[in-house]
Amino acid sequence: MIDEIEGVFKHRDLIVFHPFLANAVRSEILCVFVHCLVKTKRKMKLVIMSWLKKLFNGVYQDSLLQRDIKRLAGMSEEAVWHHVLNRSLSKEVGSDSLPLNLGRWAGGASFFFVLHRILQTTKPGYVLEMGLGESSKFISHHAAMEPSLKQHFIIEHDQNWIDNFEQNYVLDAKSNIEFYDIEDRVDQTDGINGLAYAAIREEHWLNVDLVVIDGPFGRGEFARSNVLALVPFLNGSRPFVLLFDDSQRPGETNTINELMQRLDQAGIKAHRAEYGGSKQCTVVCSEGHAWLKTL
Repeated sequence: MIDEIEGVFKHRDLIVFHPFLANAVRSEILCVFVHCLVKTKRKMKLVIMSWLKKLFNGVYQDSLLQRDIKRLAGMSEEAVWHHVLNRSLSKEVGSDSLPLNLGRWAGGASFFFVLHRILQTTKPGYVLEMGLGESSKFISHHAAMEPSLKQHFIIEHDQNWIDNFEQNYVLDAKSNIEFYDIEDRVDQTDGINGLAYAAIREEHWLNVDLVVIDGPFGRGEFARSNVLALVPFLNGSRPFVLLFDDSQRPGETNTINELMQRLDQAGIKAHRAEYGGSKQCTVVCSEGHAWLKTL
């Protein structure tokens, strides 16, 4: 594998002096690294990224190439997370038959690893999930085996998607899908503009232990902002965990920043951690779950 990678690097002069050929070399680099990184481990990732920096740093500042390097870094990290997730799930009964499709609109490997650890170790009794999909299968599978998980509610705005999902997958009896309209909030008095679900019923905020935020579509200055409604129901002693997908995007980042500010203003100490890969997920949790920053 190392010989393969080093073979690509002999094209360095072509990249520097012949921009027309850069696209071809860029494609070759991508193909080689995609092939290699699917089997990589963290040490190999560090070696690869070190070589990339030596090859391109200060030599060729093409924006597309810089984008590809960043993409490769994410792919490398994603490969490591897949390895970690597979090892974590290896002892989970029935996980090998669970039809999960990771990535793209669904959560990536880091998201599912963090979700798995949260479910295993915090043992939530009441889970609220925003957005029906792969994580719904994952949580419902856990609910079927874990007596402490009593209720799992899934909020979804697309009735066609609900119908299609229910035709192809049967959730555990503890899992319930609730239809909510979505609204594009503009000119809000509090400045929290963006796409959100209609007002979520208060019962959820009163009882929830874990909130998984992967819906609705991430759009607007404050994307997926419904979770801000949870803050008035929290206090310094109530444990909670929030897991955001797609938190590398500006709208989700703004919502998380606003959430942390509101928690601080309410005197609630909270912890935050980001986990990367092809895309990023973020955990926000109460003081008692601070160790979730170290996964």
